[in-house]
Amino acid sequence: MYKDILVLGGDKRNINLANLLCEEGYNVSVFGFDDMSLFSSKAERRKNLSDGVESCDVVISGLPSTIDQITLNTPLCCEKIYFYSLFDLMKRNKIFLGAKMDDKLLHMAEVYDVQVVDYFKREELMVLNAIPTVEGALEIAMRETECTIHSSNCLVLGYGRIGKLLAKSLKSLGANVYVEARSKSDLSWIKAMGYKGINIRNVDYGIGHYDLIFNTVPHTILKSPSYSRIKPDCVLIELASSPGGFDIGEAEKHSVRVISAPGLPGKCAPGSAAVYLKDTVVNILNEL
Repeated sequence: MYKDILVLGGDKRNINLANLLCEEGYNVSVFGFDDMSLFSSKAERRKNLSDGVESCDVVISGLPSTIDQITLNTPLCCEKIYFYSLFDLMKRNKIFLGAKMDDKLLHMAEVYDVQVVDYFKREELMVLNAIPTVEGALEIAMRETECTIHSSNCLVLGYGRIGKLLAKSLKSLGANVYVEARSKSDLSWIKAMGYKGINIRNVDYGIGHYDLIFNTVPHTILKSPSYSRIKPDCVLIELASSPGGFDIGEAEKHSVRVISAPGLPGKCAPGSAAVYLKDTVVNILNEL
């Protein structure tokens, strides 16, 4: 059973995660944060990376693990922590729990003989993370538009975990909900749920009809001809990770407003997001 954990960097979610793991009875160390006063008195504050890694069986990074594929994601710390330094310190029997790591970093871990588990690929976390994402998206929509969501025409691009919950929430608020999808099964479910299904091949048709367009797909859906026909007061809300579903250059060319809002769980509900993350981490450790 893995009991000694180092929480290494990350945002408010990881601060809350460390405190929650302490309450679960794990031996928790923390490093990669400038303000250590935010942690439980049960958490060990480590003075350097070597001390932290030596004390643990498991290292948990933030979400995502990295922004630049070279250093760890430590937005609450002024010190840079390099992956090669971390992996060089980790022994063969230590586990790295990371998120959204590319092939280059996975190869580096293999070279250093470090076992990596991507916790963001866990279905239980991805499903629950959709909740604060959708709540955050609705908050943005209410704040950035002058009309109610009720009776508005809303287009949701994609019918994955976030798309399903977002469409349901918009419908419950009285919106006229249109959902883009590519598979016939998704389009059938969209129809069964009472939304208007839009095949991806026809997403450009009627584009000037919408008051709000939400994207949940991490690749470009709306192509260049669409932006010239979008309503001047329509707001596009980007929920997917880079590169997203909107062509920002075309949107700017036609004065279409795009609000980029990736990573909403850590921004609008870090406490709840940390609970989801803690449950996922415990599941992974029990399985290991």
